[in-house]
Amino acid sequence: MTTTAPSQNSPVLLVHSDYVIQFEEDQFQPGVWHDHSRFPGSVNSAVLHLSPYVNYQFRVIAVNEVGSSHPSLPSERYRTSGAPPESNPSDVKGEGTRKNNMEITWTPMNATSAFGPNLRYIVKWRRRETRETWNNVTVWGSRYVVGQTPVYVPYEIRVQAENDFGKGPEPDTVIGYSGED
Repeated sequence: MTTTAPSQNSPVLLVHSDYVIQFEEDQFQPGVWHDHSRFPGSVNSAVLHLSPYVNYQFRVIAVNEVGSSHPSLPSERYRTSGAPPESNPSDVKGEGTRKNNMEITWTPMNATSAFGPNLRYIVKWRRRETRETWNNVTVWGSRYVVGQTPVYVPYEIRVQAENDFGKGPEPDTVIGYSGED
């Protein structure tokens, strides 16, 4: 694009040096636009890496040395297909809150890593250094309380993500303790 500078009537060449592709999804943060990727101005199409089970809408902003353009009109919505989770929740802990229990907690996964509907967690525990079978329960929140535990005993704990498309990877084992007397 060439334009004429208003004060000196000399041509000014404005070149778009980059394009920023933004996305918005309507399930977890509707109305919030996030930068997805940036491409050089010479590119007129791009292949995007998208997360499973997200209802995307896209727009483009041109950026040059003068500044940013207004965003393009948003695209139509596009729902990616679902998949099993690729990760598990973080910061898994087991701590006694009473002398005969152990509260298992974790940081829940963020919405875009759910990868499918009905994200839930398979919580497993057993006494450490025993050949006991794993106890397990399915939880939709971010905590589970194991009752009737012996006083201050170490437990092996695992928390695995699961959605309607399947289970996440095998989780790491952490050590937690039941409550003290």
